[in-house]
Amino acid sequence: MKDLVAFVASQADLLISALTILALTAAFVLTYWERRSWEGRLFHWQNWLGARIDVLHTLIADGQEIQRSYSRERDPLSAHDSFVDRCDASLREHFGAAYAARIEARSGTDWERPPGLVSDELVFALYDTDRRLAGLKELLGEVGADIASLDG
Repeated sequence: MKDLVAFVASQADLLISALTILALTAAFVLTYWERRSWEGRLFHWQNWLGARIDVLHTLIADGQEIQRSYSRERDPLSAHDSFVDRCDASLREHFGAAYAARIEARSGTDWERPPGLVSDELVFALYDTDRRLAGLKELLGEVGADIASLDG
């Protein structure tokens, strides 16, 4: 009888040990899967924000090139309108209508008329492009801060 009790006790200890190992393995696997899931989400957000930064860099470069070309253009308003359309479409596609409206509504009270401008159309085109570029740079800073918050 003692042998039977000792055998059952040893089997119970073995069962408890096996269940403990199984529980620890399951906890490890679940923790690993959860970590991989969060790493995947982080990777996705970093790529998504990186794509937004690329869009903003492209829009800023486009705006700066348009600004440089205004003095050579016969119709600076036409060049300006095409930039505004590209900017608005790109912001709506990659950021949403709220961001496009925010850039549109941005006030440009800090802009001063440069000396030697030849026409009112050129003044408007330069003023509005400066205003939009400032808004795009502000948005770029916000997206950069978002990406930095993911890293730390």
